[in-house]
Amino acid sequence: MAKSGKRERHQDACEQLPDVDVFLFSKGISASDYFITDSGSIGFRDKNGREFDLIIDHPRLAIAALNTLKALGVGSIV
Repeated sequence: MAKSGKRERHQDACEQLPDVDVFLFSKGISASDYFITDSGSIGFRDKNGREFDLIIDHPRLAIAALNTLKALGVGSIV
């Protein structure tokens, strides 16, 4: 019998990816609020200027979000 982790990865590969634009922008955050750290993590600033990490527990969604933000010109910070 396969390990649980292998089944989860297989299901993740087959499940439909959520809409990346809805995930990133439906809460009123714009592309200018996002930044990419030098380690490749995504972060954002709220309207008060506080910075937060964007936690994405779906590997394919995380890659798609990162690619979308890069395509929109979101830059890296050091």
